[in-house]
Amino acid sequence: MRSYTRPASHYLGQLLAVGVLYYLAGQLGLSLAYLHAQSSPVWPPTGIAITAVLICGYSIWPAVYIGAYTVNYTISNHVFSSLGIAAGNTLEALVGAYLVNRFAKGDLAFSAIRSTFAFVFLAGVLSTMISATIGVSSLALEGLVSWNKFSDVWLTWWLGDMAGAIIIAPFLISWLSGRGRTWNLQKLPEVILLSLLLLALGWLCLGQDMTGWVDRRTFAFLSVPPIIWAALRFGVRETVSGTLILSAISIASTLHGMGPFVTQSPNESLLLLQCYMMVLTITGLTLAANVSERDQALQRLTEANRKLSESNQNLSDFAHVVSHDLQEPLRIIANYSGLLKRDFSSRLNGDGAKFLEFMIDSAARMDSLLKDLVRYCRVTGESGPDLPAVSAQKILKEVLQTLEPEINAAKGQVTCETLPDIKMQEVHLFQILQNLISNAIKYRGHSPPAIRITCRALAESKVFCVSDNGIGIDHKFHQQIFGIFRRLHGQEYPGTGIGLAICKKIIARYRGTIWVESSPGSGSSFYFKLPDDLERFAKGDRLKTL
Repeated sequence: MRSYTRPASHYLGQLLAVGVLYYLAGQLGLSLAYLHAQSSPVWPPTGIAITAVLICGYSIWPAVYIGAYTVNYTISNHVFSSLGIAAGNTLEALVGAYLVNRFAKGDLAFSAIRSTFAFVFLAGVLSTMISATIGVSSLALEGLVSWNKFSDVWLTWWLGDMAGAIIIAPFLISWLSGRGRTWNLQKLPEVILLSLLLLALGWLCLGQDMTGWVDRRTFAFLSVPPIIWAALRFGVRETVSGTLILSAISIASTLHGMGPFVTQSPNESLLLLQCYMMVLTITGLTLAANVSERDQALQRLTEANRKLSESNQNLSDFAHVVSHDLQEPLRIIANYSGLLKRDFSSRLNGDGAKFLEFMIDSAARMDSLLKDLVRYCRVTGESGPDLPAVSAQKILKEVLQTLEPEINAAKGQVTCETLPDIKMQEVHLFQILQNLISNAIKYRGHSPPAIRITCRALAESKVFCVSDNGIGIDHKFHQQIFGIFRRLHGQEYPGTGIGLAICKKIIARYRGTIWVESSPGSGSSFYFKLPDDLERFAKGDRLKTL
């Protein structure tokens, strides 16, 4: 519901417009009353009243009350029953609008499937019982309706109001709220074709004399495809406009004794027709809401992709700043610190020499940190299904050659199984294996490091494992260690706390996962799983997003 301050003239204009429209629609509805003069199977004012309260606010209720009283009094000339009926109609609109605002997103009800069904139930089924109950009770108390016919009149009244809420209200709300899907002139030929098809099928299926036809009501379902077309291609406004056109055609033909819903009782004929049109409208609204949800999801996805592109660009800019602007003054500090140590260390006392060593060590740690940060920021490149398969065995051999000095210094032993080929950039797999093996060497215990690399093929993926006999990791830190700058130890072990974060980021690009199994003193086993079919996994992710 919209809330804003209205000038008095605007408010009075709204009251007049709603009251007159309600009165005219009420006269039309009561002209179709057969079971009782004040109980119509077709009651458009319900949709008008609910829409007026949703769009204009609860203060519009006097227009509904006066319009309802006037239209009923001109028919019956009974004050008491007219006052009661007007009270029921007004309360119906207020309660229906309140429930829709509270539980069905107000005038945005038709933007989602859940809120669409909520609108149908709350405004169409529940609130209309109020008007039917109060209205028929008022007639019965004044002796205008026999208590024996209370249930028949109540059912006709309720279904008529329900049709107004389900068919008329969505039409008015979708057009007056101004939130429908936009379409350009390129769709005009399609709109014209759809309109012609709608009119043709409406006339052929709902407007013909079908007396004596076998299974004549099955022909009514031929009018369903245009509604589905409108829902899928255009939106709520066009869908409910189509159902309203079909309703007008079918009501006119039914009143003239034609169409698939004609029976011996005009009231029964109109009730059958309205039930069919309500089901058709709900079907169209549901499909249109589904399309609306899809469009909203696509918009969110597009916006997320835009923000991701901006974030990646900012990250790239940051990496450039780190690699150039920040490292340059650091290099100057490191160089001049080295010169101080070389040329003036003999002139420094004990504290001075110690402070200089602190400065040199800090500069070295900062240099290492900045380089790792740049590597983390630059984890980019293709990770799609078109990547060629690379030999994991060959890449592991290159990693071991690179780390050979560290392995020999630690007197470590590395064993491995024959590793398979995998679709991945060589540099990415190199970084993962290098970080994991380097950590296994770094965080060793009292015994020389024993490192084992294996790979296990599953149905749709491959699981690599790098295990060691090192100091191990407490279970409570198993997730924390994959965060950037997350370190469990102080300066006793060198490093910046970025290596595992780089591994996680690379593996995530290939829609894989990484985890650790470890306990203190029992070594660690780092696993990372990569899918075999990146194309299928990519499509699956897109479907989940939509």
